[in-house]
Amino acid sequence: MAITKSSLGAVLVDTVYVDSAATNTARFVVTTGATFYQVDIDNTANSDAVYVKVFDLAAGVTPGTTDPNFIFKAPALTRLAYTCSAGVALTNGFGCTCVKESGTVGTTAPDNDVTMRVLLDD
Repeated sequence: MAITKSSLGAVLVDTVYVDSAATNTARFVVTTGATFYQVDIDNTANSDAVYVKVFDLAAGVTPGTTDPNFIFKAPALTRLAYTCSAGVALTNGFGCTCVKESGTVGTTAPDNDVTMRVLLDD
């Protein structure tokens, strides 16, 4: 379980966060406002779909109970990216979880590692 942060300099976004073991535990990447541009989900190691749930919160997420602002699906054995070309302002922060169920409910962690790359301007 490791999250790394890399500066991108003076481009559209200034930060890429990489979580090499995204899981059902709520992770808060940014605890203040940020603009969200992209999530890249590598689910190639799993035979089940996974759902990355994004929250505009700096804390207080209860997986399976708190309504996410966005849900992104990665089918089994795939890697794909979702891009918000104009960016989405998240005024409270950026938090996320990765589970095997869609919708608000669901707390089952992926069977194998899921790598998630998030582009933020924070």
